[in-house]
Amino acid sequence: MHKILSALPQKFFSILALSLGSFILFYFTAQAQTEVVGLVRQNCTGYANCYTSLSAWETAYGGVSFGACAQGDLVCAGRIAVAQIDGAWTNADTVGTTIDGWTTDATHYIQISTTQAARHSGKWDDGKYRIITSPGITGSAIRLNEANVKISGLQILVQGTSNYAYGIYVPSGSHNVTLSENIIQSTNTGAYGHGVLVSQGLQNFRMLNSIIYNFTQAGIEGGYSNNTAPDYVIYNNTIARSLKCYFLGYGSGVLYRNNIAQDCGTGFDGSGLNSDYNISDLAGDAPGTHSKNSTSVLFVNETNGDYHLSSSDTVAKDAGTDLSANSYLSFSTDIDGQTRSGVWDIGADEYIGAAPPSCTESWTCAEWSACSGSTQTRTCTDANACGTVTNRPALSQSCSTTDTQAPSVPTNLTATVISSSQINLSWTASTDSVGVTGYRIYRNGTQIGTSAVASYSNTGLTAATAYSFTVAAYDAAGNSSAQTNAVGATTQPASSTPPPTIQTLVSSVDGGTLGIPRWKMFMDPANSNRLWALVADDHDQLLLSNDGGVSWTGFTDSASQTYASRYAGEIRANIDYHASLAGDSSGNLFVVYPTSPSPYALYFRRISAPANASSLIGSEWS
Repeated sequence: MHKILSALPQKFFSILALSLGSFILFYFTAQAQTEVVGLVRQNCTGYANCYTSLSAWETAYGGVSFGACAQGDLVCAGRIAVAQIDGAWTNADTVGTTIDGWTTDATHYIQISTTQAARHSGKWDDGKYRIITSPGITGSAIRLNEANVKISGLQILVQGTSNYAYGIYVPSGSHNVTLSENIIQSTNTGAYGHGVLVSQGLQNFRMLNSIIYNFTQAGIEGGYSNNTAPDYVIYNNTIARSLKCYFLGYGSGVLYRNNIAQDCGTGFDGSGLNSDYNISDLAGDAPGTHSKNSTSVLFVNETNGDYHLSSSDTVAKDAGTDLSANSYLSFSTDIDGQTRSGVWDIGADEYIGAAPPSCTESWTCAEWSACSGSTQTRTCTDANACGTVTNRPALSQSCSTTDTQAPSVPTNLTATVISSSQINLSWTASTDSVGVTGYRIYRNGTQIGTSAVASYSNTGLTAATAYSFTVAAYDAAGNSSAQTNAVGATTQPASSTPPPTIQTLVSSVDGGTLGIPRWKMFMDPANSNRLWALVADDHDQLLLSNDGGVSWTGFTDSASQTYASRYAGEIRANIDYHASLAGDSSGNLFVVYPTSPSPYALYFRRISAPANASSLIGSEWS
């Protein structure tokens, strides 16, 4: 049977996964609010959460945001991972895929399916999505290492010469797997090639409406099952030209209904108790009282892989059983998505006759909701030309919150002059919806730096110069506030030592025995409690005595030192030094004396060469 469908606009598929028309894409009641749709497209330009191969989608865990849950844990995250294969495929997907590293259950599963734009029409189509691989030994195009997986609408071609090459491999423990509407073929010449290989002991394996052909071992092969409820349910498939068509062992756990086996060495290997309505071209082969053996089915073009029922066929058409209400697996369409009505046909195709009407899809979708918790949702409705109206439950996709809000403008900017070369800035911090990253500092309109806190020290300025400052806040997204109102400040004039003025001293002593130039003592004209010392030669060290020269102590220019501290540098000639004894911050060398007792004697001595010689220089004032 042929089906003519108009493709939905490709751009539409960048944002949702659809069950198109009456295609059987999955067999469950979807909790659509939990779906996370990742697109698989040959060209991902302009599409979010999009991957250029099924393997890339799997490696990225479908773009699902797992939050605090372990990577791949759909149960914890409350998600359904959907690989929605979409768009035109001029090239094949040539990368094999292993589904592994996920945590799933019956309601938090993995779904892989094609949209109408990427799906075959019931026969192999090189213009639609297809996986073409050459697996190595024991390799497969798709390997399912996880349970709860549904695959629909794929084309798989196995090439090469390796033994044990498979289309789809379902190993032990991968329960609850459904394969539907898939076409799997082989040109591989190695031994033991399988279209589908399923391990013994699986539970709830389902395959329907699929076509498999040209395998050196079996179309589908699996293990023995004798459960009361069947573990292997195989409905309405067509398998041909393989060593064995169906090889699922014996027991009541295998159930065949409405299947075709043609041109195989063995059609149905195993009893398949309770199986019925099957067709084989071999004698005594197909299980079931209503099954047909030694019966050949006419296809449109089996040689070229078109397994639609021919209009001339009289053995498969209207010879099956209605499974639309079957307790193990219910459905009502064929591999083309066409409705099975009346007496069902046997095999993957339901013959209709003339080409079905074109049902142009017309989808109307609401806008995506705001991003909340890394997820956004939308709803869509389809009213097609065939009169079918489909309301799609809410879809969801991963998203990230974009910060577009700038921080508030900083306030209360102040500029404090510290010296002739430094001005300090401070301001009230800004606020931001996400968080303030820092502040940009502008001087005279040009950015000069940044600060992570609400203050900044601008150094290296020119003395006695006016400057204008503004500040703007910014966040991690690059949003910037407006600049503050400008504040101005002028640096201090360059510092200089005023010329000393000789003050009247009560007394002054100069040993003079070595012919050393006199130490000149001056009172600070700005502070009568501060003494200046002027020396006329180099390399002298200034020491202090407050006991008439019996003991000597050096002093320093450090602001925090007492008069008993030592000045570690040299006294240079013809330079005014302020030697600080009690808290100067100017960096000059000066002496501050106590206000009592009075008078106060201050003595200096030179201890430079010649060795062990000294000259006493002193002053006394009140």
